[in-house]
Amino acid sequence: MRAIVTFPHDDRLVFAAREETGLRSLHEVRERKVPLKIAVPASHMRHPTGLVAEQILAEYGITLQDVEAWGGKILPRLALQTRREQVVDPSFDMVIDEAIMTPAWGKLTQQYALRFLPVDEDVLTRLEARGIPRAVLPKGRFRGVTEDVPTFNFSGWCLMARGDLPAEFTYLLAKDIDEHREEIHEIFAGPYASMTSVPDLAQSARELDELRFPLHPGAEQYYRERGYL
Repeated sequence: MRAIVTFPHDDRLVFAAREETGLRSLHEVRERKVPLKIAVPASHMRHPTGLVAEQILAEYGITLQDVEAWGGKILPRLALQTRREQVVDPSFDMVIDEAIMTPAWGKLTQQYALRFLPVDEDVLTRLEARGIPRAVLPKGRFRGVTEDVPTFNFSGWCLMARGDLPAEFTYLLAKDIDEHREEIHEIFAGPYASMTSVPDLAQSARELDELRFPLHPGAEQYYRERGYL
């Protein structure tokens, strides 16, 4: 696999518990063996949210199987793209998910009193060393978020291609994205924009270099011609 471009979007993985649970930290879930009903894209779905969420829970000595053994239940994930009034099973106690820029999170935080649980510094440090970058859910992002909440970054998309795709194609694709970046951004405009700024191939080059993720040869040729590398 080789990269063509990264697209900017501002996202976080968050742990949101209903106020009625009384939870103030992830440690309490294990300590109290709370039988939570958790809406989460579990790892068996092969969704990156579930894979990362379960790694974080493991740092606190928690598995989803533990939650079920305590009398809890794993619910379907938040319906991110739905226009329904209810975006999650109303019996939920906690939502673990990303895509915080979608309308679903706005609806959820208006319908329910939620507390966003912080991830501890030692957990942030250990998982960051394994390639999962930290971030904060900023104060005021949602109703009830009265201070910055430490968590993990889920920002940015990467458009990738098989390495054996013809270089001519990925050269032209990178060129087209670059020349039409304003129009591409306009497609995603709005209050819940999933692309939060104009695609920037110079920024893509810096991000991919930091990730040590190789560009497709055709895209790399275009980047070099334009001085982005």
